[in-house]
Amino acid sequence: MGTALETTPSEPPIPPRERVQRLVNGDWQGGWIVRDGTNRDRITIEKLGSPHITISNLRWLLDVRFDPNVAPPSIDPTTLPF
Repeated sequence: MGTALETTPSEPPIPPRERVQRLVNGDWQGGWIVRDGTNRDRITIEKLGSPHITISNLRWLLDVRFDPNVAPPSIDPTTLPF
């Protein structure tokens, strides 16, 4: 039987280079980007500006989340295919 924390196949991977926050001692800290988000139970992040500093085996929404302080990319409506 699965648990609520397990990733289901319907959940998309976290895109590479996505800005995220990491939970450190109860505080969410920004300045991180996703290096490998193909498995939401084994996410690897890297320090923004220092790609040699990485942290692996993080879990989505427990250890890492999208950075709410970063605005989503703006979309130019003239470039949409419809």
